[in-house]
Amino acid sequence: MRSLTLAEIAASANATPIGPLVESVQVSRVTIDSRDARPGDLFWAIVGERFDGHDFVPQALAAGATAAVVDRDVAASGAILRVGNTRVALGQFAAWYRLTCKATVVGVTGSVGKTSTREAVHAALSRRYASVRSIKNFNNEIGVPLSLVGVGPEHEYAVIEMGASHVGEIARLAAIARPDVGVLTAIGEAHLEGFGGIENVAAAKTELVDALGTTGTAVLNADDERVRRIGQAANCRVVWFGMQPGPLPLVASATEIEEAVGTVSFRLDGGPRVMLRAPGRHQVYAALAAAAVGRVAGLADREIVAGLADYRPTEMRCQVERLGEVTVINDAYNACPPSMQAALDVLDGWPTRGRRVLVCGDMKELGPRGPHLHRQLGCEIARRRSVDCLVAVGPLSANVVESARAAGMDPAAVAYCDSIDQAAGVIGRTVRPGDVVLVKGSRVMQLEKTIEPLRERFKN
Repeated sequence: MRSLTLAEIAASANATPIGPLVESVQVSRVTIDSRDARPGDLFWAIVGERFDGHDFVPQALAAGATAAVVDRDVAASGAILRVGNTRVALGQFAAWYRLTCKATVVGVTGSVGKTSTREAVHAALSRRYASVRSIKNFNNEIGVPLSLVGVGPEHEYAVIEMGASHVGEIARLAAIARPDVGVLTAIGEAHLEGFGGIENVAAAKTELVDALGTTGTAVLNADDERVRRIGQAANCRVVWFGMQPGPLPLVASATEIEEAVGTVSFRLDGGPRVMLRAPGRHQVYAALAAAAVGRVAGLADREIVAGLADYRPTEMRCQVERLGEVTVINDAYNACPPSMQAALDVLDGWPTRGRRVLVCGDMKELGPRGPHLHRQLGCEIARRRSVDCLVAVGPLSANVVESARAAGMDPAAVAYCDSIDQAAGVIGRTVRPGDVVLVKGSRVMQLEKTIEPLRERFKN
């Protein structure tokens, strides 16, 4: 963020300054974490599900924060801005700040692959341009504004991830970010509890394309039928990427896809070979989206290839860890039916002299279809016959176990656990040298904790 006075921020967020000389005070960063506060920071007190930032204003100021934004009285002395609602005001401030930035904003959304695509786009653009991307997994009403105000005057591109679990959320985020380019990865059965159905998921993702108006550019997955319908109805320029030949002109396509241990490569439009240091065929879609954005931005193929060579999956997203003779694929950040299928593809193709072990947790936020979708997953696991051991965790995953056994999977190779601790114990006793273990479930399941017994047993 460029240095701003509190007077500028107060005007943008409809805030009332409290304290002497407040308006002339300058800040250069916004934080919502009092533990991270430092001189020059503006601490924004957000009320969350577990914590109220107002309780930590004194700590933030004591740690060096220059000022704070609040929406109620706090027992702290220092430069303070008072607003009606800190969440709303953060969006107002970010929307104003976005208009002052010269950076081209690339918005990324989709049911799966948002973060991987964001990282791949950033990696490609960074070969020529000063690029910045969303902070961590910040893709909601708090994360998008915080990511935007992290854009500095030196940045030429900002890659902003946008997530949603209800219709209208992407529209609100796009109104703040005002994207110039919009990337739509795929549409699938995710967050059905909030959306109510797959057609509402599609409607929500359409909001990003609609926000581009007539002057923006939509970068869309031609292999996804619902995405194709969105693109064909769009009012803006549309460029397509994909793996499958069809009637749509592809700006970026993949041929000669080759998978190896921990990597996947392909020829970009039949030309230069792109090597990704990430496992799974699904990673190719992230790379193709990045290549399409790169071409929109004027990058040469050699720049795209070199940039994608720097791409790495983020934490707990197909993250490979070697524990002695055991390989762990930590994909525990989140899960929905399409991403679970992609994870099974990775496990299917992983060469091993031992067994393939799947640690499967509940896929949350699927609404009434949740039990059915978990039963489908169990049938799919049994059908593939590539999973030698299945450890399922959580109440919904009981459906996975039941249907896997009913579909013919050896009951002795299937274990159901109702807690993470129980699953960790089972995994610690079950896994043998030479095995490959894939761990995947929704974020609330915290399945990464099941890996710890393996680290203790096999690390050395």
